[in-house]
Amino acid sequence: MKSRRVPAVALGLPIVALGALALCVRYWPDSETSFITGADVAWFIAGIMVWLHRVALQADVPLLERQGAQPRAWGLAIMGLGFLFTGFVMAMVPRKDWPLSVDAAVGQLRDETSEENRRKIAYLHSDEVGVLYITSGMAILNDFGLVKGNWWLQRDCNKESTESHDDPEECSEIIIEHLHARLRSELPAAERDALNLLQTRLNHVQLPEKVFADAPLSEIAAWLQAQVDSQLEPAERFQIRLDPWAAWHKFSYTFRAGRLARELAILKNNTGVDVETRLPDVWIVYPIATAGPLPVLDGPR
Repeated sequence: MKSRRVPAVALGLPIVALGALALCVRYWPDSETSFITGADVAWFIAGIMVWLHRVALQADVPLLERQGAQPRAWGLAIMGLGFLFTGFVMAMVPRKDWPLSVDAAVGQLRDETSEENRRKIAYLHSDEVGVLYITSGMAILNDFGLVKGNWWLQRDCNKESTESHDDPEECSEIIIEHLHARLRSELPAAERDALNLLQTRLNHVQLPEKVFADAPLSEIAAWLQAQVDSQLEPAERFQIRLDPWAAWHKFSYTFRAGRLARELAILKNNTGVDVETRLPDVWIVYPIATAGPLPVLDGPR
């Protein structure tokens, strides 16, 4: 008795159906692992079903008289095709929660960040934006898929890159810099102009190297103010003000020669002393450990 061949439709429809299922699952994963596991298990079951179907169709045919590939080969072929298709989906179909451009990533971060933190980030000097790389850089890498195959976003970052290509960490920095610029642009015009002017003047003041040993913050603030007064015209000067709660605090610190804005950012990051912009002046306040956490984006986590 001749064996019956399996119609092409009998194999084609399950493959198409499972492929469509895999594509749908790709948009609804709790995690990348859950998608890989679910899709590969589905293909494995499909391979077993085809194998058993072929065995059943040719069960009454002697082995040497069977036509076409052996049932086991059919099953393995379907499994192999399934694993390849899973990899194709992983590479070509983005997760639904991934932003695919820098603008989309910035918009998502902005929407997920509280109004209070938006204002804090907008007020950061460009030398201070690096603190966001510490607090939120790794979350951006993971949650936006930069280390999981989101090449759409990476490719868009490459358009903004001036140093290297295909560097996920640099991409996260570009996103944060664009977020800072966008939040700064959303401030009222008069406030934004005053903030930009103050930060320009901060950049104009150059500090000489100076070593402080067990010095109170009041002494350090007075020295900083003297540098401002000696280098700026009276109409351009601003005040380095000291919060009364910080006046008692003593510590040893060495200022390197450089821009005042940069050295204040380093002082803030290295000592825990908080330096804030409160228009029209700059304030040195009590330690961050008492005042609260560093600015951090509320999303992603």
